[in-house]
Amino acid sequence: MNRLRSKKKGFTLIEILIVISIIGMIMLVGIGSYGVARKKVELDVATNYLQSTIVEARDKTRAGYYEQGQDISNAKSFCFGFLIKKGEFIKPLKTDYDRLKVEGSQCDKQNAKELNTTNKQKNIIVKNIYIYGQDTGSEAEVFFAPPDANVEIEKQLTEQDKPELRVVLGYNDSDEDLDKREVVFNILTGAVYSQTFTTKDENQQ
Repeated sequence: MNRLRSKKKGFTLIEILIVISIIGMIMLVGIGSYGVARKKVELDVATNYLQSTIVEARDKTRAGYYEQGQDISNAKSFCFGFLIKKGEFIKPLKTDYDRLKVEGSQCDKQNAKELNTTNKQKNIIVKNIYIYGQDTGSEAEVFFAPPDANVEIEKQLTEQDKPELRVVLGYNDSDEDLDKREVVFNILTGAVYSQTFTTKDENQQ
């Protein structure tokens, strides 16, 4: 009587290599998706911080922060604002307000002090700055003057200009449109919002 022998069959080398290749491709796709998601979150955090800094400066000015002197007539009000500079990030500012000054800026821009910042997105910087639809160059300084938070900005608005400050944020090591966000501040209404940046938007200015 012939005894039947069961023959165990294992995986061949080719099958193992195919499985390893599939796992590797899945991991690459997963890592790539994680990197894209991480960049999006970092951009969202930086964009929200920029928006909140602008809104906070405006609201603090309207709230009427001041230091009281020896008597109420010597009370010193403050202007709050911010500095935006290409290659860096937004810097909140505070300076004295001269309520008796009639002409020119009532905010003492020469002696403005930088406030503490909690922004941690060091790899995200200001890429471009547009005021009234025009590229302002390397930096722009904006202050809100009490009591109504009137905007003090170097450039003067004309009827043909868009009353907007537009700040383009992006990664310091990338110029891809997907790695950028845009924050828009309407100088007349005080509205602040963000939007996706595209090269088309930039070229239309």
